[in-house]
Amino acid sequence: MSLTIGCVGMLGKLIADAIEELDPVTIESMEAIGATKPQLLVFGVIQQIMPSIISFALFRFELSIRLSVVLGAVGAGGIGLEMYRSFFLLDYPRATTALIVILAMVFITERLSGFLRKKIRGTEVLK
Repeated sequence: MSLTIGCVGMLGKLIADAIEELDPVTIESMEAIGATKPQLLVFGVIQQIMPSIISFALFRFELSIRLSVVLGAVGAGGIGLEMYRSFFLLDYPRATTALIVILAMVFITERLSGFLRKKIRGTEVLK
């Protein structure tokens, strides 16, 4: 729950900063040709900040995975606690499995982030 609250708060701040950094010329030109408020929001604001939103969200998701491991190791539960117990009980196959799951989640998140960024930019995705 604490990770969720911290993540949502940080995402809100980062998105607000991205909105502040928008190019005002684009919005002014859309207003000049008679765009409505919903059109300004969708095509002037959201389209410009969408790469930032996806990038920030995936970054915070990956960070939350890593922080949950640390929190679990100090007793908050989850896969970190499972890994900590396995190492404490010298159950190395189980600890290795937990470690592989953590690394796979981080790796998949990194690959997904790179794929989505390239897809949004419209560049060719490397296989």
